[in-house]
Amino acid sequence: MPVTQGSGNPDWTRDEALLALDLLYRNGKPIDRRHSDAIELSNVLRVAGIYPRAGRKDNFRNADGVALKMQNLLSAIAASRPQALPLQCRTTFRLWLQ
Repeated sequence: MPVTQGSGNPDWTRDEALLALDLLYRNGKPIDRRHSDAIELSNVLRVAGIYPRAGRKDNFRNADGVALKMQNLLSAIAASRPQALPLQCRTTFRLWLQ
């Protein structure tokens, strides 16, 4: 798995991740960034005010990020050994276990 520097945006909160998990379950698979549900969730998260605008980049919770989060959720769910997951996926895996 490639190592990235991240987007520079704040980490996803538990509530944000739950919304993405709900989207994953409703669609039965990760969806593309062009899917209307990904765009809608992106819009909701961007205006929710969970993080102050000053601490966010322009790409904060955009549709690409929503689609990527769904891929990360699927990876976490499919993992049989959470310790083998990248650190950012471990939180997602624990969330799924709850």
